[in-house]
Amino acid sequence: ARAADRALRLAGRTRRCLMSVVPDLRLMSGQVVPGDFSGIIVVREARKKVASSLGIPWQQIRLVSSGAAGLLQDSDPFEVTADDPNSQVITVIILPDPVEAKLEAKIARLAGVANFDQLSGAEELDLSDKGLASLPLRLGSFPLLRLSLGANRLKSLPPGLLRLVNLTRLDLRANGLVALPPEVGGLAALESLKLSENRL
Repeated sequence: ARAADRALRLAGRTRRCLMSVVPDLRLMSGQVVPGDFSGIIVVREARKKVASSLGIPWQQIRLVSSGAAGLLQDSDPFEVTADDPNSQVITVIILPDPVEAKLEAKIARLAGVANFDQLSGAEELDLSDKGLASLPLRLGSFPLLRLSLGANRLKSLPPGLLRLVNLTRLDLRANGLVALPPEVGGLAALESLKLSENRL
């Protein structure tokens, strides 16, 4: 009986979704989230689809309707109803990753600033001999020209580092690097790359 009831509820949700418009998902910046969200029945599925589209864990995603519903729960139907046109826009909120947040706080402390965002305009950063095994992803969006990471514990190049397209000098001496990914070739502005005392 429970299975039958659940099937009827899902069928009802499916019918309502087919009659309604697919919500417009946008980031806090107003940017539209890429992807096809038609056919999704409940909010939990939408959170996972958004996370996949953005390349982050789905647990960090929250969906907030600009209509009467507010914060959407996982079991809520993922639909727009005619009597609440404001629900056509759903804001995607990305919660901070606790591991990344901890790493950002560590980098800020090592760099001598109050918070990580204060480094967002830096052109030079010296993090040599700090015992680092990884770097925050957001570092890759900074306009760094010179970055020193010598004498740390990096076994591979952190993904964020490969997005530093303005980088001209990179010091990776005395780490545990065993290989360099081909994406290093995308650092077109790089003039100096120091790699001695690794396991390359």
